[in-house]
Amino acid sequence: MESLKTIVSTGNIGEEYLRGEKLGQGSFGRVFKGTTHDGKKKVAVKVIDNACQQQKHILQEVKNLKRSHHPNIVQFLDCYLQNTSFYVVMEYIDGITACHCKEYFHPPHIATVCKSVLQALHCLHEKSIVHMDVRGMNIMVSSQTGVVKLVDFGLSTDESDHFHMKVGSLYYRAPELVTNFSDAYIT
Repeated sequence: MESLKTIVSTGNIGEEYLRGEKLGQGSFGRVFKGTTHDGKKKVAVKVIDNACQQQKHILQEVKNLKRSHHPNIVQFLDCYLQNTSFYVVMEYIDGITACHCKEYFHPPHIATVCKSVLQALHCLHEKSIVHMDVRGMNIMVSSQTGVVKLVDFGLSTDESDHFHMKVGSLYYRAPELVTNFSDAYIT
């Protein structure tokens, strides 16, 4: 647990942010809408319970988020550790996932989403980061600006670390991980 303590902000997340509605849940945590106490800034807060058991994934996620500065990648803001829960504070994207808006998309919209995701992936690959879970649920489209952002770095890794692992949803597995043709099929 000492490694997590070295990357977190001092203080209590409750002193900085108010928790709002639940936005979603993944295999590693739940995401809530939050605001600063003065209500001027909205954030997304990922809550990971049993942080001791998830330490390796948390450290990798935070490390990769901190290194991934790009207009099409969700922005990391801060992180906190309280008791056994870890909190990752990120930019709030007021919008919907690419999965939820696909019926409204026309070819130019699809092209914009694809271009934005490819630009985000290019940025990640330049930094030797593999997202490992690129899929519609992890692509957010802002309802206010139309900006497309890649989110959820919970399975991300460095190319040099664990590159042999077969992690993530099979249909959304990073192409770098499919080592032979038979790996691409469900058995």
